[in-house]
Amino acid sequence: FNFQNADTQIISFQKISEIINPSEGKFNTDNKLIPIYEAINKINQKIDGVNQDMFLKNMTYSLSELLKVKWAMICKISQPACKKAEIMMIWDQKQFQKNIVYSIKGTPCGKAFKSKEPYFCGKELIDLFPADRMGKDMGVNSYLGVPILSVKKEVIGILAVMHNKSMNSVDKLRAKAILQYMAIRCSYEIKKYQYNDQNKQRKNIKKYLKVLPDQKPLS
Repeated sequence: FNFQNADTQIISFQKISEIINPSEGKFNTDNKLIPIYEAINKINQKIDGVNQDMFLKNMTYSLSELLKVKWAMICKISQPACKKAEIMMIWDQKQFQKNIVYSIKGTPCGKAFKSKEPYFCGKELIDLFPADRMGKDMGVNSYLGVPILSVKKEVIGILAVMHNKSMNSVDKLRAKAILQYMAIRCSYEIKKYQYNDQNKQRKNIKKYLKVLPDQKPLS
């Protein structure tokens, strides 16, 4: 992730992790990075070794608790050409919801999708995005979202936190770094979801072909 215009890495293996500055090739002891390091370790403990449903729930719940915001969500881009996204999981301090399809056109998610860069709005979000009907209905006032990128650098999803109050008091550098790091983890889950979905479709097609009446095999 990028921190104060410098690339920084956190290398993790189970419960062992270190902060690395790749440009210098050595451990980074910058005290400003310690809160990021500790927050990422806390989330990693919740999302390691669990199934996908618990991964999504633990990720959104942990982000919401750590950053003190009302909503945290993970969505995947389901129709890039039509600018449609599907919420894989969202936590609103009361319940988890998923499988909600919405248009990202004219929304802050759409801005992060188009720019392939994090987008932050500290307050009065709806004034800037009047077309964001879902955000208006929810009462979203502030937003921070980062694109989830594939290995080919295509935007395959958005990881975002939102609040019904101003988010100007949030440490933006810390929050953005945490979301950027966690977006990498989310990219693997989205790819796994897409693979499982495609595999399921193939199995359904094969099953359908087997129950057809006597027909010549397809070439």
